[in-house]
Amino acid sequence: MIKVIVLDLDDTLIDTSSLEPLRSAGRWRDIPRYFNGCDIYQDVVGLVTTARSVGIKVAIFSNAPSNYVQGLLKHFSITVDYVVAYHDVTQHKPSPEGVTRILDYFGVSADESIYLGDSNLDRDAASNAGVEFFSVDWGSASEIDSSHKGVINLSELIGKNSMLSSATTERSELIETW
Repeated sequence: MIKVIVLDLDDTLIDTSSLEPLRSAGRWRDIPRYFNGCDIYQDVVGLVTTARSVGIKVAIFSNAPSNYVQGLLKHFSITVDYVVAYHDVTQHKPSPEGVTRILDYFGVSADESIYLGDSNLDRDAASNAGVEFFSVDWGSASEIDSSHKGVINLSELIGKNSMLSSATTERSELIETW
């Protein structure tokens, strides 16, 4: 059963492509003034909301600085359960360090987690941690070799996960009443 979803931030949860020139130039302090030029991916935000409503924890793993990540989440009023950013790890994507830190934080195994991202770095970080990877189906993600593509498949997985959890709870309650 899925207990944790790990998400990349840039171009997975939020379309930050307009910020790329500033990020590449290391102008992190200037970036918040341009957050209005970004858009959220509604399907992924819906996924985050749905996942959290059925008890699945949601974490962000980003190679960007924490103040940037937290600023974007606040700007778009997106709530997640945990964030691992650039300065929180000594080895960045594709190292599994950030993913394993998230798994350890929630006390879950790789089999109880999935990762959603838009790059080969995301895919490799997930793979290196033994976590199943799903790629978004927009932007440069089309170049990723992944057996799982698209938020719809991930949403279906969460739906099945929720039904499985409900069925297990109902079965347990039924057994208790016997």
